[in-house]
Amino acid sequence: MPIWKLQPVDMRNRHWQYSSYSQPAVVRAPNEERARYIASLAFVHGASKAIGDEVPRSVWNDHSVVSANQLTTSEYEEQGQDEILCPREYNRD
Repeated sequence: MPIWKLQPVDMRNRHWQYSSYSQPAVVRAPNEERARYIASLAFVHGASKAIGDEVPRSVWNDHSVVSANQLTTSEYEEQGQDEILCPREYNRD
């Protein structure tokens, strides 16, 4: 299964306040969309919205805020389930 590196590229985006993690992440997933989805679930933290405020959203799904590149060589095993490989503390196991 492909290994993806998700790299923050726009740290000025105000939606980073809704993410518990803001460094590069490595994810094993069948495609980029699934890698972003896994990261968005793993790194979300509570957000409240006042009437009239913009709805909080995950930066991990935003291509202008976080880039995604499939790694052709890496230290990570390609065999296994969809998961966060780095940082390990966000892995659901």
